[in-house]
Amino acid sequence: MPSIFDNITDESRLGPALQGDLTNFDSVDVATGYLDLRGWSGFADIVDAKPRESRETPTARVLVGMVMPSEAAAMLSALQEQVQPAAYGADLNSLEKAMAAKDQLVRHLRTQLMRGIPNQAEQKTLQQLRDQLESGAVEMKVFTDAPLHGKTYIFHAPENPMAKQRAYVGSSNLTAAGFYRNLELNIDVRDEDAT
Repeated sequence: MPSIFDNITDESRLGPALQGDLTNFDSVDVATGYLDLRGWSGFADIVDAKPRESRETPTARVLVGMVMPSEAAAMLSALQEQVQPAAYGADLNSLEKAMAAKDQLVRHLRTQLMRGIPNQAEQKTLQQLRDQLESGAVEMKVFTDAPLHGKTYIFHAPENPMAKQRAYVGSSNLTAAGFYRNLELNIDVRDEDAT
C-alpha cells in the first residue's frame, strides 16, 4: 500500500524519505519543475558518498522543466505580436537567436537555483553540484519544448537484482519548500504495488 507524503508531520515529510532511498539505492532519476540549492543540499553529500570509479551512469539524473517565460511575459509577448507583427523572417532560427535563448535560459536557471541570499552552506552545495556535474556523478538537463511541471523521483538498484525499484510521484519540486514546508501530496510506488 502506498504511503502519502504531505509534509504535515515529521513522518510525512518527503525530504527524509528521498534521502533514505538515495542512500539505499544506486541511483535516482528526477523530473521536476523547479530546483534550488536548499533542495539539492539534501542529496549532495549522499551523491558524493556513492562510489564513482566503476560507474558509467550518473548517480543522479535531473530533468528541469519550468524554464519557460512566466505567464505574464508570454501574454505580453503575444499582445506585442498582435499590435506590431514581427519583421519578415524574424521567426527563422539563427545561431544568434539560439545563443540569445541559451543566455536567457542560463539566467533563468541561475535565478531559480539561487533563490534568496546564499549562505555558507548553500555556497558549499553549489560547489558540490558544480563538481558533481563535472565528474559525471550528476547529469542535469533542461526540457525546453514546453513547460514540464511533473514531479517524479525514481530510484534504481541495477547492481542488486533482488532490490526493488521505488518511485515517488506527486507535487513536490526538488526544493526545500517542496521537501519540508509546503503542503504537498506525494505517494511512493514500489515494484510490488505495481503488480
